[in-house]
Amino acid sequence: IGLSFVGNQVDNVHVVEIANAQLDVDGAARLDAADSTAILGLSLGVGVASDKFAGMGNATANLIGNRTQVLVGDAGAGPDSTRIDAGSLHATAIDASFIGSLAGNVAIGSKAALGAAVTWNDIANLTSVDVTRSRLDSRGAVTLAADNQATILAGAVAGAVGNNAAISGSFAWSEIGNTTRASLGDSRVAAGGLDVRADSSSDLFTLSGAIAAPGT
Repeated sequence: IGLSFVGNQVDNVHVVEIANAQLDVDGAARLDAADSTAILGLSLGVGVASDKFAGMGNATANLIGNRTQVLVGDAGAGPDSTRIDAGSLHATAIDASFIGSLAGNVAIGSKAALGAAVTWNDIANLTSVDVTRSRLDSRGAVTLAADNQATILAGAVAGAVGNNAAISGSFAWSEIGNTTRASLGDSRVAAGGLDVRADSSSDLFTLSGAIAAPGT
């Protein structure tokens, strides 16, 4: 009998914050927060028993819960307590998280064999650009952009071969529940152009499979 488990968890915090301050920039002002977490979790096994019973169990669990933010202003302060005067202003928050996971095994027993594989994967990121109680003056464009890009590639595969009995099972679960926000509130903006946007793109590719081959 063989058992294997791989667990990974990442909870990063990236915050760029300006509050109760005045910035005068002749050229472009950039406020950028970014994360590119990548997890690769593998749990693999092979069990062979020449006597009676062979059993293998493999599992992976991978969790990402990042917070990536650009914060301008103080909600508890007075109007225009934070001021930025620049040629252009670009505030961006980007998270590109990736999980690659595989749980797999083969169990071969002279009489009976049992194989089980499980993978569990979850991405729940907060990515935001928030401007509040601020004054933004720009001769060019003001851009507030938040972007979430999440990808999960996961598989759970089990196989069992036994002369009398063979049982195999697999379970795969993948979930993406991100929050992406770009907000502008209680503020004044004088600019050549204004672009406030929040974008999210999520891709899930999940496979679950099992093969059982009894001899009789």
